[in-house]
Amino acid sequence: MLGLAAAMAAATLAHAQDSDTGATDGTEEDSGNGHFYVELTSWVAQATGLEYSTATIMDPSNPFATDYVNLDSSTNMEPYFRVGYELPGKGGAFLITYYGHDDATDYSVLTPGTFLYGEINTSGYLPGVFNDGLADGVIATTSTQLQDIRLDYYHTAFRNKRVWGKWFVGYRRVTHERGVDTAYYALAPNLPPIIPPVTQNLIPSLNPKPDVASIRSDWTGRGLQAGLDVKIPVYSDKLWFETGLAVAVMRGKITTSYNSTTYFYAETDGDQIVRILEPPYDEFNDPVALVTTEQLAADTGVQNSSEGHGASALETWLELRWRFFKYGEFLIGFRNIEYTNVGKDLRTDQVSTNLDGSIDGTKLDLTRFVRLRPQTLQSTDHSANYEGFYFGLAFRY
Repeated sequence: MLGLAAAMAAATLAHAQDSDTGATDGTEEDSGNGHFYVELTSWVAQATGLEYSTATIMDPSNPFATDYVNLDSSTNMEPYFRVGYELPGKGGAFLITYYGHDDATDYSVLTPGTFLYGEINTSGYLPGVFNDGLADGVIATTSTQLQDIRLDYYHTAFRNKRVWGKWFVGYRRVTHERGVDTAYYALAPNLPPIIPPVTQNLIPSLNPKPDVASIRSDWTGRGLQAGLDVKIPVYSDKLWFETGLAVAVMRGKITTSYNSTTYFYAETDGDQIVRILEPPYDEFNDPVALVTTEQLAADTGVQNSSEGHGASALETWLELRWRFFKYGEFLIGFRNIEYTNVGKDLRTDQVSTNLDGSIDGTKLDLTRFVRLRPQTLQSTDHSANYEGFYFGLAFRY
């Protein structure tokens, strides 16, 4: 789409030296009165390139064939609204544009007893019921929100009987939020039975709890933009094509957060951890050892607030417009907007509790949570691309 818009724009520059003749598309720019302009379209857009990864999945027949489970966003129909005022004569026009996109995607796969799914979003500290980072069930939810506001000034760049080009400059403000929440389950771990059963009433439940992770980012930025809009008449002043592009360079701030909780079995003396238990958990068959066995949570999190972060936006479009009556227009077209560096995933690579990196002897409070210290962080920048067809009505009066 960008190549098409650029090719059209380049072709029209050859006509720039032609004299300005009368309008061929029925606009009122040359009249002595100003005009209000209102446009409302429904954009059926899908967000791509978000790269929401929730887990890996192993091929039991080939241990080297491991794939990522990536979630795709759904296609949403959202309003794309424009309102403005065309100044009298050849004074140009001011136009305000608003677009918002809100999407949520759910994913669920449950294979009790078959541990094929890798916990790629947790901290990596004792993940999975067997401390091997594998789960037999995954439930994930992604969320994406976008708000895009533009204020532009348009003015004729060149005009003749065959084509009309307008340059525009303006201000753009964008807010983009992204997040993914993932839970990894051990539905049928086939752990040793707890003997005797009466002991279950004396200790906390040892049924495996799901490991969970949450990754979020919120970017808000603003900046200047410029572009070119080209009209090509097809039939008199009733039917014409429009195409163009807009480029915005923005500066803003991003807030990122990461939280992870993994569960593990440990021997405790009530106040601190004595040792971490290892599979296959023979302690479950020992009534004496079972009394001092607990399922504990290892929790870690990090947040980076208001970090300076630059981004850009590239918008291209191609549409067909048909004028009806005197003031109305019907339009249908295709639009693509690419937002670069509007998201970031932040997570921990390594964690520890004690300064020497061990966990034995860690003090426990009433919550029975072990607070892990992030040692190293990993961040990944993300972009977003919104594309799809749109249709709607416009009125000039």
